[in-house]
Amino acid sequence: MQILSLHLENVKSYEDCRVEFAEGVNAIVGHNGAGKSTILEAIGFALFDYLPYTQSNFVRAGAKGASVTVTFRSDVDERVYQVVRRCGSSGQHYLYDPELDARICEGKADVLSFLRHHLGVEGDTDLASLFADAVGVSQGTFTAAFLETPARRKGIFDRLLRVEEYQRTFERLLEPLQRLGQRMSELDVTLAGLESQLARLPALTEAMAQRRQEIQQRQQRLAEAQARLETVVAQRAGLEAVRHELTGLQQQLAQAEQRLQGVEEQLAGARQAHAEAEAARTLVQTHQADHDRYLAAQAHQQELEAQVQARQALRDRCARLENLRGQLAVRLQLLQQEQETIAEAQATLAALQEPVARQTALEEALAAARQRLARLEDARAEVDRQTERLHRLQARAAALEQQLAQAQALEEQRRELEARLEALRQQLDEIRQEQARCQAEADPIRRQNEALAEASTARCPVCEQPLTPEHREQLLSRNQARLDSLRQEYSRLQQQGRDARQTLQAEEARLRQLQEALQRLPRPAELAEVQQEIQAGQEAVATAQARVTELAQAADQVEALTAELQALGDPRQRQAVAASQAARADQVARDLATVSEQLAARQQELADLEAQLQAFAGLDDALAEVAAQLRTFAAAYEVVLANRRLAQQVEERQAQIQALEETRERLLAERADTAARLQAVQSQFDEAHFQALGVEEQELRQELGSLQTAIELLTRQQADDEAQIQELRALEAQQQEAADRRAHLARLREILETLRKLLREAGPFITEALVRQIGEGAAQIFGEIMQDYTRHLAWTKDYGITLEVDGHEREFAQLSGGEQMSAALAVRLALLREMSNIDVAFFDEPTANLDEARRSALAQQILQVRGFRQLFVISHDDTFEQATQHLIRVERVNGTSTVHYL
Repeated sequence: MQILSLHLENVKSYEDCRVEFAEGVNAIVGHNGAGKSTILEAIGFALFDYLPYTQSNFVRAGAKGASVTVTFRSDVDERVYQVVRRCGSSGQHYLYDPELDARICEGKADVLSFLRHHLGVEGDTDLASLFADAVGVSQGTFTAAFLETPARRKGIFDRLLRVEEYQRTFERLLEPLQRLGQRMSELDVTLAGLESQLARLPALTEAMAQRRQEIQQRQQRLAEAQARLETVVAQRAGLEAVRHELTGLQQQLAQAEQRLQGVEEQLAGARQAHAEAEAARTLVQTHQADHDRYLAAQAHQQELEAQVQARQALRDRCARLENLRGQLAVRLQLLQQEQETIAEAQATLAALQEPVARQTALEEALAAARQRLARLEDARAEVDRQTERLHRLQARAAALEQQLAQAQALEEQRRELEARLEALRQQLDEIRQEQARCQAEADPIRRQNEALAEASTARCPVCEQPLTPEHREQLLSRNQARLDSLRQEYSRLQQQGRDARQTLQAEEARLRQLQEALQRLPRPAELAEVQQEIQAGQEAVATAQARVTELAQAADQVEALTAELQALGDPRQRQAVAASQAARADQVARDLATVSEQLAARQQELADLEAQLQAFAGLDDALAEVAAQLRTFAAAYEVVLANRRLAQQVEERQAQIQALEETRERLLAERADTAARLQAVQSQFDEAHFQALGVEEQELRQELGSLQTAIELLTRQQADDEAQIQELRALEAQQQEAADRRAHLARLREILETLRKLLREAGPFITEALVRQIGEGAAQIFGEIMQDYTRHLAWTKDYGITLEVDGHEREFAQLSGGEQMSAALAVRLALLREMSNIDVAFFDEPTANLDEARRSALAQQILQVRGFRQLFVISHDDTFEQATQHLIRVERVNGTSTVHYL
């Protein structure tokens, strides 16, 4: 798992803060009380359900609730997830998938189950204990557990190693063992009941054999009766066919009589209809002449109505012309009145020439005064703007002077730092030379020791003198003493080198900060530019003020000119009105002539139309005469219309009579043929024999029904017994299954008893193996941390820590502070590796209570730990600042914590 970020809302001293993490080492630094440990507590709360105090103390003072969001990338599927946990007024715990934009599980139980899977721990692991004792050991407790008594240590680490699960499993298996015995007793009772029920099986089998023989006898009689019934049914069916044919012929004869009767009736109706058509044709021929006269009068009436429409059109035109003539007369009167108004306007124009000239002069003077007034306001605004700009420039100049003083001080510091850096680099070169000298002196001595240890000749391989055991021991002792001296001197030089490198890195970082600060500070040229701008600004202010003084009288001039214009009125407007009226003089004269001509033309058109209307003088009398003719011939017209269609059907109805007479002749022939066939079929049917066969068929069917009923009854009894036998057979299977199950349960009980015995005996051995395996991993990590594999770390059966140095074993309490911290870290990290796949670890103030040298050494050792994807180191000092690539600084200002990245 890789933790990508943490988002805190209203958590203790945090309001709304997001913390980004990187792969590798993440150093979280800040003063005591800044809020560093809150980051560790929030991750433990969301991912491991661990919080060392109540949730109410976790919520920021004054807030209703707190929210923690941890974003991580899983090693299981390489996807990013977010765990959200809220407490306070709204308690929630859910897991969100940003790619799907959905919650994939909710509730504490489901979320913790998901996290166990993606953290790589067992499904029933207590995540809170795992975090408290291995993943995120809180500040000041790294070494506390190993300083406790063996009994207290057992309570802590048994839970992590899950040792007590063997005893709990042994105890939990007692209940299933008891349930197995109870189940076996229940099966004994079941087997006894099944045996009593199976006692009926032999009697049922014998009864079924006897009943099977009786069913066979009745089925034989049933087959004989069935064969006779088929013969009787066939004979009766033949007679039934003849009887059916006889009935059909009788029905055909009756139908022929009915159709013949219908044709006779249709023939009488057709003859009646033919007579009616002949009478209608006679009436049409009698009234045809008067009908034609009616049509001629109707055509003449349509011609006269067209003349009426033409006369009405002339009358409509006369009315429109009369209306237009009235409109023209009114228009002529209005134009004559407008000519009088134009004469008055021409006189007014002459009187307004002098007032209009005075108005124009006053307006021009007022416009000029208003322009001066506008320039006065602009000049005052310019004075304010230039004054404000001058103040800003003066403030900028003061700030630049202060910053330039700071730059001068920083430049002096930079020169001092560069001198110290040069001295440190020279010191490091000298230390490396001394280390090389120690190494060069030690190599020949080690080779001498190897030669002395392997020498088998009588002479010393070093000095060529006779080699005695005392001389060999003396040479080896002397060489060992010199090697120890060189090793101590080399270690001293190594420590000096580390100190010098750390100091060099710190000084180089300070130099970079000074250089960055100097780059951000201004140059002297910037101050000179600002001072020039200040001088130009002062001149601009003086110029704008002079302009204000020059334009000060503009407001009084505007007021006086405005009053004089108001007193004068607006002669220009009156002049414009009069000019507009006078300008229409020529147009009015032209319009007056035009209207006079149009009025004369309309009067002439009216006279012409009245002459055309005289041609229609006798039209109304002609219309009256045509109307009289239409009334005279209307009756003949109606008679012809009423009888014409019927008169045209004479020939059609004559043909219908002929067709009906031919149909009657055909039906008479069919009736005679059907009567002859009926007589022939009647001679083939014997009614008495047909009835006797019916009685015999009924008796056979009754016998068959009785036999079938008896067989069905016997078959049902047989089926009932068969079902009982099947049930008993099933009971036999159940009996065998119950017996097999009881034997299986007996074997299970035996296995369970053996398993409980093994669990009780194997628990201590498994625990010892786990402790040994974790101890070996801790020894490896301890060597990596200390960069010294000559000392051997061991984790004992009682969960204590010992360190073997030069053949001597030291207890944990006898170790130095740095050794205790390194040993505790090694055991906890090895425990974390062995018991889970978690590759994330937290170190909360790991260098607490150590002096500066030991803090620096332990910090370097922690940063060299391998096998973990992420390490989180929380510290209140600057031990880790120079050695980590991702540094998170926590600050608390006015009670609120914030983070910064360096």
